[in-house]
Amino acid sequence: MKPKVSIRIICQIAVLIAIGVVLERFCAIQPSENIRISLSFIPLAFVGMLYGPIWGGAAYGLADLIGTFLLSPWPFSLGIFFSRVVSGVIFGLFLHREDSKFIPHIIAASLTEQIVCACGLTTLARALDSIFPLGLISMSATEIKLLLAQLPTAYYLLLITRLFPIGITVAAQLITLPFLVRLRTTFRKTGVVTP
Repeated sequence: MKPKVSIRIICQIAVLIAIGVVLERFCAIQPSENIRISLSFIPLAFVGMLYGPIWGGAAYGLADLIGTFLLSPWPFSLGIFFSRVVSGVIFGLFLHREDSKFIPHIIAASLTEQIVCACGLTTLARALDSIFPLGLISMSATEIKLLLAQLPTAYYLLLITRLFPIGITVAAQLITLPFLVRLRTTFRKTGVVTP
């Protein structure tokens, strides 16, 4: 499926990415590096709803790159970037279709995104970053094996600390996504966005 490209669509996506970056970097609650509660998913999931999984993944990825390189005190993490792209793709896959079942697709999108991305990919990336803070370049194979043996413990300890924020995010998604689906329908009917 080739995504449609026009100046209007690119501008709309750029504005939603900018809103996502502002919500992620300036309006998030972040008590530690590994725990963040944010509403940045709202504009970025909206991109997936409006324009599909390709644009949704691209928007999430660009928002993460912009936020990380321009506004983050922490270094770039390829694993977290990949997790963000997958989040956008998931929202686009579940919520882009106009004939999608309203509540079942929202629940499926939210739970899939949180289980695959938040519990799985992001937590794994954070665990790997905590085990290998300086990367793998300066380590021997024996050191890498010893540190990788700690990965399951680091993953599960990190997952336990992230379960409460993940639960809050699921609740926020289940509350806000129905409004976004209705907003998408209204925007398409009035011609604000093209289908």
